[in-house]
Amino acid sequence: MRAAPVAATPDLPRITPLLAVEDLSKTFDITPGLVDRMMHGPRMLHAVDGISFTVNPGETLGLVGESGCGKSTTARLITRLISSTGGRVLLRGQDVLAMPQREFAPLRKSMQIVFQDPFSSLNPRKRVGQIVGRSLAIHMGLRGAALAERTIECLVAVGLSPDHVYRYPHEFSGGQRQRIAIARALAPEPELLIADEPVSALDVSVQAQVLNLLRSLKEQRHFSMIFISHNLSVVEYLADSIAVMYAGKIVEAAPAEQLFAKPLHPYTQALLAARSEPDPHAPVRRVEAKGEPTIPINPKPGCRFASRCPIAIAECSQADPPLEAKEPSHEVACIRA
Repeated sequence: MRAAPVAATPDLPRITPLLAVEDLSKTFDITPGLVDRMMHGPRMLHAVDGISFTVNPGETLGLVGESGCGKSTTARLITRLISSTGGRVLLRGQDVLAMPQREFAPLRKSMQIVFQDPFSSLNPRKRVGQIVGRSLAIHMGLRGAALAERTIECLVAVGLSPDHVYRYPHEFSGGQRQRIAIARALAPEPELLIADEPVSALDVSVQAQVLNLLRSLKEQRHFSMIFISHNLSVVEYLADSIAVMYAGKIVEAAPAEQLFAKPLHPYTQALLAARSEPDPHAPVRRVEAKGEPTIPINPKPGCRFASRCPIAIAECSQADPPLEAKEPSHEVACIRA
């Protein structure tokens, strides 16, 4: 008996990214004065240097690295809080960096940001109802009773009381202030939430509450998220995929489970070795990065991690390694990985 012919497997549809960052750069001129510029030339800080990544609908991307590596600058570039030096940021195919301000304004509600310090990011002269309500009035066009009702709904959604609309930010704890900031950011129902180290300024017990809140809200509302942190344990809890930054560049990118199981870049290995291990019987990782973090001022050719890398060879200081796939869905910028 002849076997029935096997039907051709149709090509799976490709997922169109919600956000695509392409070759994004930001350079700051930090030359101290005219005399120094004339004698030694300009001193240019390459805070973000040609990074690219995507965020799919419903995905959480963890952006990790040491302080000063360019994570927060990346967040501000994506949301146009600062201007870029080069590159593109595509939101559903539209380049938001190339748009005039008038065209970009309606898209602001699609990309909202939660900042690290929940006190300085809130206007101390405004009541909580005014802070959250202004976002609804600007982006959703709500007024009167509809605005008041929706403001209370936003506060209740993040675990606050309706009576809190009448209070000022200084009357709340740090964790409660961050909940207010989250309510303000999610009020216009954004497609993408950028959380820039939202728990690093909070007590450990409060951190867990805020992380659980973000996870719960994401499951309910199905938005995408870029979660920025230097704490790998926090990122592991939330992220679907991870991009590791060092001195303005992405050095490794992979699905979260794959990256934690098999980190390929020496810098990622050092970050994982430095985090606390809850199991006292687990083997101790001894991968260490030597010296101080690299500051990319007028960077020289070569890998920026080479001076600290435990496996560096001469070639590492001669050419800048590209971010390329070493394994399926696992990109690394290292000639020895």
